[in-house]
Amino acid sequence: MSSHNSVKHYQMEGFGIEEGYFPEHVDPRDLYSEESKQQVDQMVAGIESGRDAWFGYYVKVTFRGHELGYANMGALYYKDTDPSTLIQSGHDLDGYRETILEEALDQAKQEAKTLKQELKEVA
Repeated sequence: MSSHNSVKHYQMEGFGIEEGYFPEHVDPRDLYSEESKQQVDQMVAGIESGRDAWFGYYVKVTFRGHELGYANMGALYYKDTDPSTLIQSGHDLDGYRETILEEALDQAKQEAKTLKQELKEVA
């Protein structure tokens, strides 16, 4: 069973694009210094109450149902919202959305070239 939650599907440059999120299991207290303990405690309280979003974002790129590219980034935190709303609205995720999308799409294009060459060799 996948822990990925698919939110958005569309076509781009001949590929199928899926954007979604997955639960972040890293404790925010493990990522931030003691200097900001009060802020981190507030973050954790918001996450635990479900008020704030703490998640990983992913992009999957497919061609005719076959996955050719995938990229993700974890430890994303946003106050007073949820991952589905952010992704569905096209939020830029502090600039990371475009980077992750480009990474997955580049991987898919490279994989498609490799498969094309390998298929020529066996056909």
